[in-house]
Order: sequence, then structure tokens, then C-alpha cells
Amino acid sequence: MEKPTTPPPIGNADRSGGLLATSILALSSVLIFIGLRFATRIWLVKRVGWDDWCIVFAGFGHIIGMGLITVQIGYGFGRPAYYLTEHQFQEFMKYSYGEWLQTFATLTFTKISICLLLLRITITKAFIRPLYAAIFVLVVSNVVLSLVWIFQCTPHLDKAWNSKMPGKCYSKGQLERIIISQARLSIPNWYWRTWEVLFGVVAACIPTLRPLYKWLVEEYTRLTSERTPSKPTTDQWTAPKPSMAVPAKTYGAKGDESMLQEEDMLPLQSLEGAGRSENVEREVKQHSKEKETSETLEFKPGLHIPGDLSTSRPGHFKRWDSEARIGGGHGVEEIEDRI
Repeated sequence: MEKPTTPPPIGNADRSGGLLATSILALSSVLIFIGLRFATRIWLVKRVGWDDWCIVFAGFGHIIGMGLITVQIGYGFGRPAYYLTEHQFQEFMKYSYGEWLQTFATLTFTKISICLLLLRITITKAFIRPLYAAIFVLVVSNVVLSLVWIFQCTPHLDKAWNSKMPGKCYSKGQLERIIISQARLSIPNWYWRTWEVLFGVVAACIPTLRPLYKWLVEEYTRLTSERTPSKPTTDQWTAPKPSMAVPAKTYGAKGDESMLQEEDMLPLQSLEGAGRSENVEREVKQHSKEKETSETLEFKPGLHIPGDLSTSRPGHFKRWDSEARIGGGHGVEEIEDRI
């Protein structure tokens, strides 16, 4: 790439401050998410996998990229190339050449980390084989495209940043196609490239933070319950007030009570007398029979109990099965443990 010979419409504008601030924000976010991920893996899950190490390599790529961007800013990155000296422009192009290789590697490690994370929770071959194929394609494509980028100029590689060297290089359109093959959003703007790499790492880390989220919710609930005073509860049973009478059943004409039988009415009794004691004794016997019946009914796993125990609809059955599983034979706890 040669230095422009005409001044840009914006003049000698300097945007290096925004570039540096964006780079610092992106790197800080990456380090925070990777740190939270490893804290969750080490202290809560107590297991670290290859997907975690791949995201660490992506984090190292961010650190290297931050160093390269800082050096580029020192050589005029953020200012129009027209106002740079020949030495500044040449050094800027040299470090930009290396920064793209770092971007390719960082994105590849991020994508591989996501594939390995999906392999943790996938249990069917219909998903396992495509994921392994995707990892293979990512590795091969990154190696091939990185070599193509390195050897974009022949016979002298340094012609990529030093236009005075003899040789031939790829055109701008060919270089853009190489970049698009690795980083879709990086062509229009440098900021887009930075956010693309950042969001990739964040997306790879968020699913692994679920155990940390659950632990924080449990701790918050525990602390809140300790600070909230508990209300006193009474477990004493109080007998219902006895009704004085039950509406009578009518067997004859309306209002005719001549045909009422004595056993169809609950006689009005005073709180004293032998009638009350007989009533109480009858109720106690009835209550004892109901209690014995309820105690003999045992609910066992795998039993079918007649009668609907959930919707109170007749003719339904509910199966008490303690061996229920989901997700092709894996329970909820086991699937969560895989993440």
C-alpha cells in the first residue's frame, strides 16, 4: 500500500485518543470476563477444560493486539496517512501487517472455544460430528489464510509495508477478501473489528458463568433472609366452632316438615347434657377411622394411584416416578454440570 498523495477533506484530524480508549475498554472487558470464567471453573465447578484454555489464548491475543495498537498510535495511527512522514507510514504499515495476523488467531481461538463448550453439553452424534468438523475447518482455514497473508508479496515479504522494495503484491481487493474470510466486520472500520473480537470472547464466556450467577443469587437470598426478622408462627390446632343446626331436608311439599325423620336433623343441644357427649364420641370414632385409612395409603415410586392427584378429575392417574430424566437420559443437574 502506497502513501496517499492528496490531502483528505477532514484535514489533519487526530483520532488517536478514541482509538486508545476503545482498545483499553475492550481489553479490560475481555480480562474481566475471562477472569470470572476461570474463577467459576476453579472454585465452583472445580474443573477446567480445553475450551477454557482456548479462550485464554484468545485473551493473550488481545493483549498482543493492544501492544501493537499502542505502537501504531505512536507512529500516527488515528491521523490521515497524507500527513505522516515516510518513516511513520512505513512503520505503521509494518505493525498493522502483524496486527492482522493476531486478529486472525484471536478469532480462531474464540470460535474453537465455543465449539468445545458445545461439545461439553452435546450427547448425540448428530451434533458431535459437525462440531468436530467445524473445529477442523477453523484450524485449517486459519493456517492457510495466515500463510496467504504472510506471503502476500513476493519475492520480498517486506514490500507489504515498504513500497520501495522490488516485487509484486496482492491488490487491495484480494487482501480484503482474505480479511473477510476471517473477520466479517473488520473491513469498513477499525472500531468494528475491535468490537467483533470483543463480543466473540464475551459470547464464549457468558454460558460458563451460570454457576456463578446461581451462587450469587443463593448468597443474596441467604443474606436477605438473615436480615429480615421472621414472624412468630403458631402450630397449635384450634377446633372449629360447632354449628347450632343443619338445614333440614324436605321430603314432602314445600314448607312441610311433618315427614322429617329424626336422624335427618342435627338436634339442637345445649353445651351440657348426655346428648352432647354422645355426639362427641361419634365424631371422635369417625375421625379415627379416616386417620387410619389415610395412614395405610403409601405413595411409592413407580406406583399408579387411581384418582387424579393434581387436577381432581375422576378417571385420571398420576405416576410417582423418581427416575424421571430429560435430554436423552440426562437429568437437569447432570446437564448443568456439563456446562
